[in-house]
Amino acid sequence: MAQGGSILGAYTQLDEEAIADIGRNYGFTNITYRNVASGIANSTYVLKTDQGKFVLTIFEQGEGSEVHTKETLDYLEKHNFLAPRRIRRANGAPDLFVSGKPTLIMEYKEGLIYPDMPTPFEHLCEIGATLAKLHKVPIPNFFKRNTRVIPPKWSGNSRMTDLNLRILIREVLQYQMSWKQLP
Repeated sequence: MAQGGSILGAYTQLDEEAIADIGRNYGFTNITYRNVASGIANSTYVLKTDQGKFVLTIFEQGEGSEVHTKETLDYLEKHNFLAPRRIRRANGAPDLFVSGKPTLIMEYKEGLIYPDMPTPFEHLCEIGATLAKLHKVPIPNFFKRNTRVIPPKWSGNSRMTDLNLRILIREVLQYQMSWKQLP
């Protein structure tokens, strides 16, 4: 039996019947669900099933908007990087469309969200270690952008203390959030 949640952040609202129909296509049974109200562009639901916990994303911008996300997840899996694994339909058919919009189902990964700094130092170390592993993954051909990720004033900074690292992370996030639209 499905159980709904808040509809904030859900542009495409799904009811129990729609969730059950989606679940059948992926071989899921005994589904409960909740809306994740933190998204700004897509509708996102967390599904709890007998097969595990999953994230359902409905790409509100329509067909084509999901391609980069799916390619990235597939690429990271191919290179054994710890990222949510994309779930495919039980019969091997292409992913579903809901209300004419593409969907994606992936594994749910437990974790913490730190919306405001400061992040505990031990978590910054884990983030740094994971980022180092990600940097060992070759850049895929479908990443064609030449975009600066670090604000120019931090380039070449070799004196990285705990405080500097926290400031850098905060400034990187602010810098990235100031991007209007990436090509």
